[in-house]
This record gives sequence, structure tokens and C-alpha cells, in this order.
Amino acid sequence: MGERSKVGLLGFGHANSTIDAYLATCGLATTAWTLPCHRENGYHETNYTNGSNNAHTRKEATSLQELVEWHECLVLAAPADAQELYIAALEELNSFLHETILIVVDGCDPTLLSGDRLKVKHVIESHIFRASPKLANGKSALNGNGMNGNGMNGNGVNGEVEPSRPGLNGHASNPMPGLPEYVRSLLQDLARFNSKDPQRETGSKNGLGKPIRQNDDPIESFGHIAQYGDRHNPVVTMFSGGLDSTYMLLKLKQLGFTNVHAVAVDLGGLTDEDQLTQTAAHFGATFTHLDGRELFVRNGVTSAIRAHARYLGTYPISSSLSRPVIARLTSDYAKSLNAGLLLHTANLSQNSLPRLNNSIRHYGFPGQFGSPYVRSVVSREQKAQELSAVGLTFKSDRKLSSDENLWCREFESGPLDNPESFDIPEDAYQWTAPCGHYAPEKLSLTFEKGNLVSVNGDRLPLVEAIALLNKEVGKFGHGRYVGLEPIRTDEKVLEVREAPAATIIMDALRHLEVAVLESNTLELKQSLEQKWVAEAISGRWESSCHSMCDAAIASALNRVGGTVTYRIDHARYLPCSIVADTPRYIQDRDEWEYKESLRLNLRS
Repeated sequence: MGERSKVGLLGFGHANSTIDAYLATCGLATTAWTLPCHRENGYHETNYTNGSNNAHTRKEATSLQELVEWHECLVLAAPADAQELYIAALEELNSFLHETILIVVDGCDPTLLSGDRLKVKHVIESHIFRASPKLANGKSALNGNGMNGNGMNGNGVNGEVEPSRPGLNGHASNPMPGLPEYVRSLLQDLARFNSKDPQRETGSKNGLGKPIRQNDDPIESFGHIAQYGDRHNPVVTMFSGGLDSTYMLLKLKQLGFTNVHAVAVDLGGLTDEDQLTQTAAHFGATFTHLDGRELFVRNGVTSAIRAHARYLGTYPISSSLSRPVIARLTSDYAKSLNAGLLLHTANLSQNSLPRLNNSIRHYGFPGQFGSPYVRSVVSREQKAQELSAVGLTFKSDRKLSSDENLWCREFESGPLDNPESFDIPEDAYQWTAPCGHYAPEKLSLTFEKGNLVSVNGDRLPLVEAIALLNKEVGKFGHGRYVGLEPIRTDEKVLEVREAPAATIIMDALRHLEVAVLESNTLELKQSLEQKWVAEAISGRWESSCHSMCDAAIASALNRVGGTVTYRIDHARYLPCSIVADTPRYIQDRDEWEYKESLRLNLRS
């Protein structure tokens, strides 16, 4: 490693980057080490600082043992939910720790350092970004609550003093006689950035910057949630009753939040309000049901029909339409409560992550928001075990993950993880599930200005028309899709869908468009449709580009109206009549040939 560094820095994330930048401004040479699992995921590369450059003073250790052997002072700064991994790694090196001073920044769980897990010389907890946790009894460490029973310089490392805390090592005036001066200076400097220091709000001249997370910097871990100070302020979390959203309620309760609102937005999927209410109450949370069906149809489905919203023409998009509606209604509800946190459960492999975050930001939620599952990766087995310990049973074996609304049912994961070999369970389907043999039927769809207005001659609101067509088309087994969807890295994940109503509605509208519109208009419209879809899939709903495409598409459909009638059976659905209000098609070719030849002769 060459010349010895003063401080060894373990971990990753916001606190780690902040401490690293601060040490650089102090001229302290730093050597860093990150767990391989975090290094491979790129977490240690995330820079949350205000631009300080530590390139000349920071080194990377090749192993944790090397870091321990070369430093008498180690600083552990990592998200709260990841700290246990680093404590466990240090525990394996106890034989090297006898002369080590360990500073833990923003420890969330005092039991991690209780007893004699680590054979270090001193353990000190410093709380920069949030309040101190309750002390672990009997632990000979500062825990951020004073070096001499009254606090360092009368303020405590984090500005909070616990009077019952005895002096460390029995020396009231100098509890740590072996503490090096540079460590004392480091602790004193950290003390200035506690929750009672005005500089915590405004930033500082020594490079520590603003330790509070900014509203435009989404929450990405349970550690980020733990940094939120007011445990009694309303917290809103999107809630479906599934494993991830239920585990979120458990973690919020464990973190001490007392005013949690679990919100489910009804977009036409199946919801058991009684069960959701009971589950939320199990964790002391209040359940709220919001009806979003009309808004979903008006703001999402209607424009999706006009835009023939299929990804690359293969399958109808769904969550791209629903997430902005969920975000809008939940954001409005959170704002009505003056909530400071708005949480959801999307993870890195789900496009719902940017869709929800971008929409929450777009609809002006003023607090902090995001999903802890971006960086806090917890296995289904662990979630199920922890929930079982508090009396709730979930199956941890990886089954299908589903998402349902009135427009589409989609499912992924489990047996669908590998596109090269997958088996779709027949019981996953509901709308298109076999339920007997039906005689062929005729089905008519009528449009005005590109909007579906009636089915079989009966004028219906679009919500009711979609429900009817899901039943009437689905019973014949039509409307199933399998396709790959790109995630943020442009890697692809396999998804399966069923959308009978979407299938026949968009097919009928296309027939009328071809019947009415000029060919060059159709070509332009189709190119705008794919741009519309790309914006929606990427989570840029209502962006300038998306809105421009939407307006142009709607304008093109002002002349499109008529009725398409299908003959539908278990094998196929095919039009048997296309009647446009302002057609460009030829109804009698012989008559057209005769009239066209006369016209040409007259011109000559």
C-alpha cells in the first residue's frame, strides 16, 4: 500500500462520500474499502458530495485485513441497513483489532455493537445525519452521547447528552487517554454538523456540504429512510398487500414511525379492502383506498388507444399508463396530509422505478420520496421470515409477480425469469382462461374521433366497454402476449400479458384509420406512436415530447369514425365489416375502374 494513511474508511453511500470529502479538505490521507457485493453493484462510486475532489489523498485497500493492519482509526460510514455486513466482516478479524479505534457514523441498531463482538480499543458512534439511537447498555463506547458524561466540549459528539451515561473508562476529565489528537479533532469537527448546528442546513466551508438529503435526490435505502428526523410526521407508502409493501410497513414500524398511511389506488384490479386494512393495522398504519379508475381511463387508456400503445408493436403497455395515475393520486393525498415522506416499493429491475419517481416529482410532491429497495436488497426469504416472526405468513418461494388494472394483467419473474426456457402457468390467466366452448359470435365496435363509444350498438362509458370486451373477447382465449421489455440498463426482462379488450379495440381503430387517413399521414402517425410509447415506458409521461406527440395523434384522429364488426371464435377474430364515416376505400372496383377511365379519357 505504500505510505500509511491516517484513516481507514469502510462502506459506501451518502455518509461515506461526505466523510471522504471532508477528510480530503482536512488533508488527511484516506484509504477506503468496500464490500465486494457493494463494489460490484457500483454503490461505492455514487458521489453525494458537493464536488470535493479526493483523488490525490484517497487510496483503495486490496482487502479489509490490509485496511485494519495499516490504520489505528477506522470510520464505518454506510447505509444503516448495510452496517451489519461490515460489522460481521470486522468480527472475523478480531485478532487484528486490539489497537483499533472504530468510529461508526449514524449507526441505526445499537445491538450491532453490543456485548464484545468487536475486540477494538474504542468504539465511537457519531450521528451526523440523524438523531442518536438508544444506547446499548454496558457497551464501553461513546455512542455519540458524550466522552466524559457531559458531552465533548459540553455538546456531545452529536449535540445530545444522556445524563445517565457513565464516564468512559472511569476517567471523567479524560475518558480516552489514548485517543490520538487527529481523532479528537475529527470527532470535534463532526460534532459541528449535528442536528442542532445551523450549518447542517446551509452547508459549510470545509467541504462537508449539505448533509441533509435533497428532495430531488430520491430515497433509495432503508438507511435513507432512517435519516428522516421526525418520526411523528405523516408518512405515506404505496400498499398492495404483497410481500414488498407489507415488509415496508414492518420496517417503518421498526424505525419508529408512528403516523404511517398505507395507500392503495384502485385501477380496476382485484383488491380486498378488509384484508388490506387488517394488514396495515397490524403495524399500526392507517389504510386508505383511492379510486383511480376514471382518472386512469381518462388520462391513460384513452390516449393509449389513440396512440396504439404497444411496445415496438408487440404487446400493449400497461404499467407505463398506470404508474403516473398512481403517483398523481398518492402525491395529492400525501400533500393533503402534509406528509414528509412518500414511499413505494419498485426496485432496480423494474421500470416502475423511474415512472413513479418522475411522476411524483412532476406532480409536485414537496417532501422526500423513493423506494428503499433500490439499494436495500432483501431476499424474499428474509422478508417472509421477518414477517412470520411478527405473525404474518407469506410464501417465500418465488412465484409470479403480477400487476393488474382494468386494461391489462401482466406478470413476470419466478418461472418467467429466463427467456431461454420458461413455462407460463395456465392458472396465471384469468380473462383468457378456458371456460367452455362458445359458438362463433359477431362483435361490433363504433368510434367517434378515434374514441370507442359503443359496443354492439350500445353506447357505453369506456370503463364499461373495456370490462365487457375483456369478457366477450377473453372467453375465446384472445389477447395473450409474451414479450421482452427493456429496463434502465437496456437489458431485457420477460413479461407475459393478457389484454383482450386492448387487443380488439386497437385492431378496430387501426382498420378505421387506414380507411380514412392518407397514407403519408398514417406513416407519420405510426412514427409518433412509437415515440409516444418510448416516452411513456421511460417514465417521461407528460414530458414536452410526450405531450406534443399526444396532441398530434389526437389531431390526426379528428376525422376517424365508424364501425368495425368482427366474427370471433376460438381460433381467430377477423373483421367482416368496416364502415367508415368518411372513407377513402373503394366499395365497387368495377364501377371505380369505369369512372376512372372516363376521367382519364376526358383529360386527354
